[in-house]
Amino acid sequence: MQIGFRYQVWPCNSLKPNRSSPVAGAARSLLGVALPHQPVSRYQSVFLLMFALIIGLSFTYSPGGTSDVGSWHAWVENAANYGPVEGYAVSRSDYPPLASAILWVADQVFQPLRVGTSLNIKFSIFFFLSLTVLVFWLWVRDLKVALMLYFALLLNSVALAYLDIYFAPALIFSLWMLEERRWLWFSLSFVVATLIKWQPMIIAPFCLLYILGIRDIRELSQLDYSGLFGKVVVPAAALASFVVFAFGPVPVWKAFSDVLTESFLSGNALNLNWVVTYFLHVWDPDQFGHLQNGVANYIKDPSLRVVLLPRLLFWSTYLVVLALFFRCHKTFTNLLIFSVLGYLCYYTFNTGVHENHLFLVAVLAVVLYWREESWRTNAVILLLMANINLFLFYGVDGDLHFPRLFAGIDIALVLAVLNVLFFIYLYGAVLAEYLQPFWTKRAEYRKKAALFDAKRV
Repeated sequence: MQIGFRYQVWPCNSLKPNRSSPVAGAARSLLGVALPHQPVSRYQSVFLLMFALIIGLSFTYSPGGTSDVGSWHAWVENAANYGPVEGYAVSRSDYPPLASAILWVADQVFQPLRVGTSLNIKFSIFFFLSLTVLVFWLWVRDLKVALMLYFALLLNSVALAYLDIYFAPALIFSLWMLEERRWLWFSLSFVVATLIKWQPMIIAPFCLLYILGIRDIRELSQLDYSGLFGKVVVPAAALASFVVFAFGPVPVWKAFSDVLTESFLSGNALNLNWVVTYFLHVWDPDQFGHLQNGVANYIKDPSLRVVLLPRLLFWSTYLVVLALFFRCHKTFTNLLIFSVLGYLCYYTFNTGVHENHLFLVAVLAVVLYWREESWRTNAVILLLMANINLFLFYGVDGDLHFPRLFAGIDIALVLAVLNVLFFIYLYGAVLAEYLQPFWTKRAEYRKKAALFDAKRV
């Protein structure tokens, strides 16, 4: 079944709006929903691109950047002193090796400009943002939606200098190839994305189920294993092995294990653990510290009794979503929806999540905005979640220049609660839609049984 919900919350063929209705057409025009169906003239396209280009370039000279930027400088310096391979081992980062390699290449490419490492990094980030939008436009051929992706990722990338944008072109290309069912190109590009940042691994099981295309364990015997291994497993394993052994299995494994053992309860991610963080400051300030001017700060190295329940919630909700997708029809839209929901399980409940980790959800949300009209409201909410989380801690230039308090309440706490509630809403909607046929059949069975008993009496 293709997941669909009432009130056009989720895509469903039987619940799509009547596009032929004049009333619906007028409403879409008034509300601007019909924008993607209206052609853009050549002159309008030029103006849109110029405005976007200038806005993006203006952020390259901003002082933007979090404390992570210091790490980017150290990686570039280590790569310059020891070479990109040995420099990665010396840096001891928790990133995959290709992230630091791209930083080193970018510094070499922009070195002739003599503008310094900071601007070299910013220029490289702007280049990858532009490349991301170009790849997406080549796929969707819709300039307005492509520019929507551009502005949705601008704060994370050029403004605050996170490195998530480095894996975005490879991720979008892999999704494109996945939709086209070109497994070889998908596997290679997805591995590249994963070797730049680890987060794409969270949606990898959903992609694998989509490729397998089965809904029952008994269908495993019908799979074309030669094609699966030849076009997916072997190329992915070969490319991953080459990169891992080129940079050294030990530092790569160390980076991966460090990610799995993050010391933060919540690394400024507005999720359930941020709510827990706030109240730990309030209820046990002797152990976790007091609120600072009314706002919470992240907690490092919490005890097992604090992190055990959130981790159990993450794994239980994630595995349920994965099981639901296994039983559903493997449409590309369903893949996107379940990937978003599975990733939100990680963001909402897992420990060690950081403020920029909704980047991947932002990319998937824009893809869903383009593909499914009934999903647009959810996509916009997810984009707001991703960008508000960044803005509330770092503004647009690395610092929020005003207190994040309203009526004495930490706005981060309110938004964290709101994010959790929105996740519960989406999760409940999926469960309700999936279980509806089961409950309908059960009700019909009970009705027939009651009628049978009445006839016997």
